[in-house]
Amino acid sequence: MKITRIKEYYKSDKFPLILFVILMSLSHIFMQKNNDDLVFSAACNNTSLFQFLINRYNAWSSRIVIEGILVLFCEFLPMALWKITNIGMFAFLFYSLSKLFITENKRNLSYILCICLISIPINILGETGWMATMNNYLWVVATGGICNDTYIQNL
Repeated sequence: MKITRIKEYYKSDKFPLILFVILMSLSHIFMQKNNDDLVFSAACNNTSLFQFLINRYNAWSSRIVIEGILVLFCEFLPMALWKITNIGMFAFLFYSLSKLFITENKRNLSYILCICLISIPINILGETGWMATMNNYLWVVATGGICNDTYIQNL
């Protein structure tokens, strides 16, 4: 029975996404905080999160939502939770790109999408800090794609 179910998943259009999530999970095993992640880990040592965001908005950046989430993950929440969330964001990116651009021959084109996304040299994204880079760039693109998918369907 379990083998039959595995064969069903393997033959379905969802299998490339499952494979992608497995590969992303493996790539996240050794990720550790570095560079900017460590800076954001100490962002609220002498202040509250709210005061940090006010200071950040006034003096440096208007990305207060992104940086607020980043400080929460860097300073207050375990990195394992961030890894799970980040893998979910990669899955959202895969899903939204496939919904936006793949209309026929879904299984084969989803494998190509999987190869394209896996081919991105992920170690480059960690040079300034895994959490900072992914939150500032990947998460925004992934959620934007889902918003676009919903928008397009409502046209």
